[in-house]
Formats: sequence, C-alpha cells, structure tokens
Amino acid sequence: MADRADSFIAAAADPQLAALAADPRPAVLFDRGGTRILWANGAGAAYLGVSDPAALARRGFAAESAPARRIATLARQLSGTEERTERLALPKGLLPQPVVCRARRVALGIERHVLLVVGDGTGRLDPATAARRYE
Repeated sequence: MADRADSFIAAAADPQLAALAADPRPAVLFDRGGTRILWANGAGAAYLGVSDPAALARRGFAAESAPARRIATLARQLSGTEERTERLALPKGLLPQPVVCRARRVALGIERHVLLVVGDGTGRLDPATAARRYE
C-alpha cells in the first residue's frame, strides 16, 4: 500500500496533473496496464465512487476487464504528445457508464501512464461540440 501512496504523491506533484487538481471534470491517471489508479482529482474520485486516497489506492480493474484492456491499448497507441477523444465504458460507482474522455499519455519519471479526463458522461460523441469542450 505504501507503494501506491508514494505513486499518488508523486503524481500529485506533477505539473500536468496539478493543473487538473481543482478541475470540475473528472480526471484519472491509470497505470499503462489499466489495472491501477495512480491519481485522481476530486471529481475523478467522486465519479469512481471513492471518498479518500486510501480507497482510491485500493480501487482498480482486473486485467481482463474491458476498461483495463481499453486503457492498456491506449497506452500502446498514444504517442508522447498525442491527445485524442475516446469513448470508454468506465465504472461510475458500481456500474459501467459510457463516457467521452480526452486521453493522453503522461510520463512520471521513466514510467508512462494514461490520463483520462471525462468530458461527457452521456457516452455520446458529438464531433461538433467535442473540440470546443476540450479547449
């Protein structure tokens, strides 16, 4: 558990993530396998149904789950500076909900991770409004 707490603290100190700390949109940083949550802002923790960093550190996905597989695929596909709109089924509380996210790769030290910023909880992908929503 100490390793996960250290990861959370290191992630929170990163300038890219610090800029999202008070953002009203849920933001969640996953390891590149998609199984561990390394960091989330307050909105991201609330979206996932957790109330404190310890609960967040315990939360994760089984490697064979759909969210973990999709996040692992994104980790392989995203280039260093690429950011793109993705539709994923992420658990909101206990049930998966389709959401539209901005996905990008984030490097913390030598490790690469996947950052998802949820922009639309309806699961609808509207290209006309997606660009404006994430500016």
